[in-house]
Amino acid sequence: MGITVLMFFLFYMIDHIVKFVTVKFIGMGQQITIIPNFLYMEKQFNKGAAFGLGADSGGSIILVSISAVASIILMFVASRNDWKRDKVGAISITMALAGCVGNLYDRFITLFGANGVVDMFNMTWFDAMISFFTGGKQTHVTMNVADIFLVIGLIIFVINYLFFYERKRKKAKSLEFANLKKEENTMNMKDIKEINSEAKENKDFDEPTE
Repeated sequence: MGITVLMFFLFYMIDHIVKFVTVKFIGMGQQITIIPNFLYMEKQFNKGAAFGLGADSGGSIILVSISAVASIILMFVASRNDWKRDKVGAISITMALAGCVGNLYDRFITLFGANGVVDMFNMTWFDAMISFFTGGKQTHVTMNVADIFLVIGLIIFVINYLFFYERKRKKAKSLEFANLKKEENTMNMKDIKEINSEAKENKDFDEPTE
């Protein structure tokens, strides 16, 4: 559990550090090219849903409530995950939880006058994909590190659970059974040695002295 908590704070702080740097050093309307025609960095304040969707809808207690419920569910799943048996599952669900809580905090303070959730990444290919599936509607999607953590974490967790978790669980049970058998055999050998030792002592005690 301690490792999970440390990972959570690591992911959470990465998100907030990137948001702080964005607010502090990137001006409104400024666009920084990271990968030409692929990935750009800019500053947007989003009071709507994730990925900059509904950014002009205003702060909403409904979005805060949804984020809070999602955070509680993810926290429960993360607490039930065994780090020793399933490291991939533990890391991915903790990553998703940190992303959800990161945006929950920003949405919560938006209710009290903050500008909104800070978004900073824009992917032109993502805009083109959404435009294609919405019949040519022009979009400008921005996202933050928390969004990325949430989506990637959930995708990895689901894939891991569907295709690898059961195999890991069976392997862990087999290993646990093998260790129990080993301990049992060790105990039996110890018991046999003690019985032989007691028998030898009794034999020596019963032998008459000349």
